[in-house]
Amino acid sequence: MIFPLFSIDQGKITSIKGEMSYLYKIIHMDLSQLSIADLESFYFDLHQELKTLKEECFYKFYYLNDSLYLNTNDTNIERLSHKLEIVENPLTLLFSEFDHFRDIDVHDDYIIIGHRFVRLINFYELPSSIPPRFLESLGESVICLKKYNSEKAKKKLNLKRKIHFSLSQDLLRNIESEKALSQNENLLEDVMSSDEVVFSMEGWFIVSGESLGELNSKCQNLYERAKLCDLKVISEGRGLAHFFTHIIPGDLTPENWTIQNLTFC
Repeated sequence: MIFPLFSIDQGKITSIKGEMSYLYKIIHMDLSQLSIADLESFYFDLHQELKTLKEECFYKFYYLNDSLYLNTNDTNIERLSHKLEIVENPLTLLFSEFDHFRDIDVHDDYIIIGHRFVRLINFYELPSSIPPRFLESLGESVICLKKYNSEKAKKKLNLKRKIHFSLSQDLLRNIESEKALSQNENLLEDVMSSDEVVFSMEGWFIVSGESLGELNSKCQNLYERAKLCDLKVISEGRGLAHFFTHIIPGDLTPENWTIQNLTFC
């Protein structure tokens, strides 16, 4: 496994490809203490701020140890309303101080770091509508976002609309295709009027345990809960080492992400 970072200097991360970024801890209010009205206001403001993200920049959000972090190469990210604190040693996000002196053992579908067994569970298809704190309730995770060029987004959405329209014309009524067609048409209209933006996205749950048995038990629990939520997940196997290096802060290599537009309800 090739480690993706070249250097870290006072929080500034330089990858082996010469890309520079910072890892920030996001200081935000305790959402569990907000009223329904205040929570709706919070997500409305968040929705508006996500629209200001830059197409040429990369945004990697982490939910770890009950805290929220952001790794980005956006040099003007402090324009956001939330307070951001630079993390001086970003490797502590995923590694303990003793892990630097240990090998990382990569197996078929899990990694051993020191005395921890770690598995990456990719969530490749989200429900069309999600409640607040949806992913947080399922476990620790990392989400990589990149704002999609509006013209490219329109072309992809239009192609998906045509596919769903074709499926909806089958002799046997396809309810899912009809629903997907309606969603794509609505989203396409919003993108064309600049009311909405679309992001390409890749995300993983980071599941860890003190033993392989504990790791397997936690993953099985996650699979069952994800199925109930209509969240499509799969454990990374082939290419696991590559995906693990990708979630390390400072690696800004894009993957073949899916288009996502999220509606909070």
